[in-house]
Amino acid sequence: MTLVLAACGGGSSSGTGTSTAQAVTSSTSALAMTASQYTVSQADGSVSVTVARTGSTTDAVNVAYSTADGTAVAGADYTDTHGTLQWAENDSTPKTISVPVSNATPFTGDKQFTVALTDPSSGATIGSPGSATIMIAGDDTTGEESVELADATYNVGQAAGSLTVSVNRTGGSSGAVSVGFVTANGTAIAGTDYTATTGTLQWADGDASAKTFSIKISGASAFSGNKNFTVRLTNANGAAIASPSSATVTIAGSASPPVGSLQLSASTFTVAQNAGSVALKVTRLGGSSGAVSVAYATANGTAVAGTNFTSATGTLNWASGDTAAKTITVTISNATPFTGNKTFSVALSAPTGGATIASPGSATVSISGDAVATGNLQLSASSYSVAQTAGSLTVTVNRTGGSSGAIGVSYATANGTAVSGTDYTKETGTLQWASGDASAKTISIPISGATPFSGSKSFSVALSAATGGAAVGSPATATVSITGNASAAVGSLQLSASSYAVAQSGGSLSVTVNRTGGSSGAVSVAYDTSDGTAVAGTDYTAQSGTLNWASGDAASKTISIPVSNTTPYSGSKSLTVAISSPAGGATLSTPNSATVTINGSQAAPAGSTTWVYYNGVFNWGGDWSFAASLTYKDVLGGPIEGPFDIAVTAQQWGGWQPFVSANCQSNISQCFNTLPYKYLIFSAKPTAAKQIFDVGFMSSGDTPDGATIFDTSPYCSGGNNPAVGQWESCKIPLSVFKLTDTTILKFWISDQTGLGSNVWYLDNVGFTAN
Repeated sequence: MTLVLAACGGGSSSGTGTSTAQAVTSSTSALAMTASQYTVSQADGSVSVTVARTGSTTDAVNVAYSTADGTAVAGADYTDTHGTLQWAENDSTPKTISVPVSNATPFTGDKQFTVALTDPSSGATIGSPGSATIMIAGDDTTGEESVELADATYNVGQAAGSLTVSVNRTGGSSGAVSVGFVTANGTAIAGTDYTATTGTLQWADGDASAKTFSIKISGASAFSGNKNFTVRLTNANGAAIASPSSATVTIAGSASPPVGSLQLSASTFTVAQNAGSVALKVTRLGGSSGAVSVAYATANGTAVAGTNFTSATGTLNWASGDTAAKTITVTISNATPFTGNKTFSVALSAPTGGATIASPGSATVSISGDAVATGNLQLSASSYSVAQTAGSLTVTVNRTGGSSGAIGVSYATANGTAVSGTDYTKETGTLQWASGDASAKTISIPISGATPFSGSKSFSVALSAATGGAAVGSPATATVSITGNASAAVGSLQLSASSYAVAQSGGSLSVTVNRTGGSSGAVSVAYDTSDGTAVAGTDYTAQSGTLNWASGDAASKTISIPVSNTTPYSGSKSLTVAISSPAGGATLSTPNSATVTINGSQAAPAGSTTWVYYNGVFNWGGDWSFAASLTYKDVLGGPIEGPFDIAVTAQQWGGWQPFVSANCQSNISQCFNTLPYKYLIFSAKPTAAKQIFDVGFMSSGDTPDGATIFDTSPYCSGGNNPAVGQWESCKIPLSVFKLTDTTILKFWISDQTGLGSNVWYLDNVGFTAN
């Protein structure tokens, strides 16, 4: 007898295989056994193994197969078999391998051998399982002793937790005996409904008692109805396996039987206006336990209840066990004939008895009008394309939905980015159709190549004012795109801004370079930085290089400039970054250079003081922004520079003109802004005895010799006798200077003892409100 074994759905029992899922790509075929294990009786004569083809079936494919010994031996227990399975193009039919099984030498228990797939052709792969184990159940039952299952069937509830299976030893108790046991899927699946179980039972010499083993039953995934699997005995030693050697285990599900869902049989229905009525079926699927019902109601669309149909509402009912379709009937009116279609909807709602509404839960009913159709007029497309060199474009207008009566429609073009008179010729007019004429009409629009451009431009053409009872359908407007015949624009390169700012503690600044006005062709541009008051290597790291764009690339590129915080300072410093030498046909546009301002991370001294000179660094953070140009001059007129305290010789001026705007000559409040500042402060250190530090002021046009000298000693900590080599602090009210519109505040260093070779040291010059 030939036993054909093919796995399908949820697993197998004795005489069937254990299936394994297989996934393949859509471009190849997967060739695989339909099960990984088969069982056949020694007396069956042969076993057939099925090979399935999944995935692509476009090409012809083949695969080799062969048997291999296990405990079963070719020539004694089965016939060695090998060959090739072939599939033609578009052939997905499963193929079988038939292997003869011999009972010339009966044996007890089970023996096994394998069948494997090899060498798939091009376009095919071996899927899983690529081999199968064949179990041969021996026929020899001549022994006096045997082992057998206590029952051929078992029943267990899904909530029971486990099932105990008994195995009996019959015909004697002489000698030690053992037998294996194994479970196999049926509609119940191991790992989901039960736990796959294998093992061996053993009897000692003289032991004839029944043995048991336990199989766990899972209630994790409750189901209704029944599922089953099998358990069988295998590989007996010292005794034969008698009947029943296998048993079917039935699991009674713990889930309630399904109530089912309710849905319309379709999402759309069509009915003629003169049909009288339309019937919509509602079905119950997925269960029929218990009585259920569902409400229904119609709703207006373009069809109106009372004119085109009769409003319908109600409830459909099903008894327990009833799965027959129910019908909703809606009356259709022909009292007012119309052309074309009108629609209304029917929807289900409020299910009872535990039922649910499945999709479609609503449907659209289309009523086909009875009136003679005049037709609609519409453009053949919503968009058209034409080359600038084409000369003209033809736009088609169709008459659809009827041809009764003479009709017409107006048309006109309108500018977009394409302009009439330059890129195309403006067209307006009327198209006419005679009664019965349903042919397409055309509009010809001249296209101009007189002014070539790159890229594309567009304009629109629209229909309007249909006559003769016709309507303007959709599309009523179309966009016409003209593809220019000029070379595509390369574009220009520019910085994203003419100035940037970054904190000294920011670490780095990114400067953006944009490509605008086109992206045709590969382009590049050089960049570099240059010092201002910020110095490369001290305040920032100099940068230079080249930025590159591929053809079609219009993305912005960045230049990263590292900023140093090694030597914090107050105020700000600046540098310049510039782009140059564009290549690939690109041009430079504005801005192509930018000022980068680095804002110092060192805070000014505490208090409401605005410092002009502090610890060797010129700094200004207040109202007089240009005062950073403050200089001190020695007796020969040359500047004295930091980075340490400034040494000022005798008879020497150093100072600043505190103007804040061009208006200061006519408005003193804008020149010397005394709010919130009330005092001039500074520190001074004499290098010889009796040196007096004076501050003078002079008006515009004065010279140092003609200036008024102001004695600072009443306002300085050292008074008239400052200590040599020690700093003294001075705080002078601004009111004592009697400032005018033309005042220029100056420092005057006076050596009253005539020690002209000595110097003063000056530091911490500034203004404060306190």
